[in-house]
Amino acid sequence: ALLPSDANETTLGPRLQETLRGLLAGRSEKEIGAELGVRPATVHHYVFELYRHFRVHSARELLALLLGHKQG
Repeated sequence: ALLPSDANETTLGPRLQETLRGLLAGRSEKEIGAELGVRPATVHHYVFELYRHFRVHSARELLALLLGHKQG
């Protein structure tokens, strides 16, 4: 998958990587939860962990950072 170098296995656990891939694919927290077999509230927690990791405050900021990362 096309994740930036700071989103690899050494810095993000498998669940956070899966959540990030889902967000990048445009899926909702509910859809990601169904795919991963966890509650949407758990996915919501994962999303906040991703925000902390990438030092952003919203899904829009996260996607802008990562999509900009891929293009550059």
